[in-house]
Amino acid sequence: MTARSGTAARWRCRWLVPAVGLAVLVTPARAQVLSAGLSGAPVINLGTFDDGRALATGWHVGLSARLALRSRPFGLQADAGVASSAYAEGTREGSVQSWNAGLGAFYRLGAVTATVRPYGILGIGVYYVEEPERNLITPAWNAGLGAEIGKGALRGFVEARYHYVFTWGSDLQYVPLSVGLRYALNP
Repeated sequence: MTARSGTAARWRCRWLVPAVGLAVLVTPARAQVLSAGLSGAPVINLGTFDDGRALATGWHVGLSARLALRSRPFGLQADAGVASSAYAEGTREGSVQSWNAGLGAFYRLGAVTATVRPYGILGIGVYYVEEPERNLITPAWNAGLGAEIGKGALRGFVEARYHYVFTWGSDLQYVPLSVGLRYALNP
């Protein structure tokens, strides 16, 4: 094998494999459902944060964009949001906020035509964690279960998603119990 043929083989692997993967994933527009969502939730904090201080119940607001395939039970979802929780009474003053952006894959457990469509979701993201005296940009992962309710363009959804945020000391762990609306651009 010459140096020139080795370079050509690397080029094919570098560009051909992703191009074929993209071609397989991209289906005609009518076979996809693109939707945008807005949700709000109380946040249940798990364990302790940082140096053992507990957090009180807080709140979460989120935005999402979802690409679902009509012919397959899975799709992709991009999320952005903010969560805030005060320190539990008697531990310290102030609160902890986490701003997040991430990408996840979901798997629908019911038919796309059903009125109630349960799903599971797993994602990764980048979180900006801010507390009174310091802040941090860090990776995180999340997993949860939910259900989309309704037919047509406007649909409701409920979701519980566990978030694990890598921080200094004890990691931040919380579960927003989200209720929201999702608008399908092409139902």
